[in-house]
Amino acid sequence: GVDIQPIAVQISKLRFFISLVVDQKPTTDAVHNFGIRPLPNLESKFVAANTLIPVDYDASLFESTDAIISLKEQLKELNHKIFLAKRNIDKQRLKAKIKETRKALAKAIEETGFVKPGAAQQLADWDMFEQNTHAEFFDAEWMFGVKGGFDIVIGNPPYVVVPSNLYSHYSWNTDLYKMFFELSMKSLSKKAGIVTMITPKFYLLNKDDSNMRVFLMNRGNLISLATCNPFDAVTENVITIIKVEDSCSSLVPYYDYDPDLKAFIQQDDLDKEYSKTNKYNEMILGLSPEIISILHKMYTNGKQLAAITESKRGAEVSKNFLRENTIGLETLIGQDMKKYTIMWNSTYLPHSHKEYRRLKTFFDSELIYLRRVDSMLEATISPIIRFGFNKNVYGIKNNCVCAYKTRYLLGCINSKAVDFYYKKKFSTKKSDVFPEIQTYLYEQLPIPSATLEEQQPIIDLVDSILTAKKETPTADTTSLEQQIDLLVYHLYGLTYEEVLIIDPETPITREEYEKEGKN
Repeated sequence: GVDIQPIAVQISKLRFFISLVVDQKPTTDAVHNFGIRPLPNLESKFVAANTLIPVDYDASLFESTDAIISLKEQLKELNHKIFLAKRNIDKQRLKAKIKETRKALAKAIEETGFVKPGAAQQLADWDMFEQNTHAEFFDAEWMFGVKGGFDIVIGNPPYVVVPSNLYSHYSWNTDLYKMFFELSMKSLSKKAGIVTMITPKFYLLNKDDSNMRVFLMNRGNLISLATCNPFDAVTENVITIIKVEDSCSSLVPYYDYDPDLKAFIQQDDLDKEYSKTNKYNEMILGLSPEIISILHKMYTNGKQLAAITESKRGAEVSKNFLRENTIGLETLIGQDMKKYTIMWNSTYLPHSHKEYRRLKTFFDSELIYLRRVDSMLEATISPIIRFGFNKNVYGIKNNCVCAYKTRYLLGCINSKAVDFYYKKKFSTKKSDVFPEIQTYLYEQLPIPSATLEEQQPIIDLVDSILTAKKETPTADTTSLEQQIDLLVYHLYGLTYEEVLIIDPETPITREEYEKEGKN
């Protein structure tokens, strides 16, 4: 066991001692008092060290040196003896001999010339019996006598974001837990060894972790993924179990912890081949083959929003700042808008402000306004006033090649089909806890292909909804929105069975759906 905190190492040893006592079966051997065998010495099994920092030397360059081979064998034997030593006098003698042998081995390594300056001294100075400090390096063979990697690596690494230049020798160096993944997969584990980590699950989705995911899917054989939240914290966790060998299966068993049942319940397998079709190789959990088929059909029958629109996040100013002003551009904040509705409440961006100048030409355009944080995709437009908007709103406008009318785009974005696509394609959160909607994600939304004639019924329905909401913001437009949903389903070419997967409570009957399809 290795931990950078000495106190954690001491606690681990204590817990091991307790477990050994509890699990031990009393013996009738008269040599051992009270029928309990003496506990082993765990100094050679637990060390305080910085696991992420290797010693700067290449052990393979001096593997054939007789003196070094002999000293390594002696050290291995001494570590075994102290583990089982019973008398204190024997322990002290063996500790002294281990220190002496380590220094002799470090000197022999230095004399080969195959180490960087100071590396051998770093090895020689390390004292495994010092309980109040930690080593600034980790070397499995030097500290444990393990050569070629461990059979099993288990870890709950720290979740700490760090500057990438702090650990530049790692490829996945933006968070400590990702570096532990890399270290375990590439160094700590032997070929065909098992790596098991409990970490935040965000590495499955983060845009910047695409290369890490590709490595884990191609260069590792994922045994299982299991989501849970055992630490009573905001961070949602995943237990990753992976065998260090080339991938041999496309499907990865996925489990989710049920706190009521106190058990992991198997869910739909993760399909790695589907994950590789995602723009950033996102590993999205909980997708059934039927849902994957729907997402693929929608993608195939649509055009990505980024190809037909331009979008910007709003002014980098707070809502409180906007409320303090009494003149300037009428500016929206997130809470001012809902689906098809604007309820502006006297917030202004001064014309002299640098954010107004930066976004003026965009503010002057006809825009779709999309809320940045919400439990669903919610967008609207302003038919008359050209509002500004702050950082909690996105503005979206047609580009020069867009063949779709703004109101048609608005109807599609607000539809249940597109909301389903967003949540299933990009999010593993529960439906009532939506993550921040990010630009690179919503720009991937597929807008169903449609001629001007096919767009017109949706445009007419959107106009009716906007009129009703302008007169009464709380007006019930459910029926009109359901008609838009029906039209959008057909534009994607979805079957009625697929509609029921998207919306199990749809009021649309099979007969109505099939009749609309014929029309």
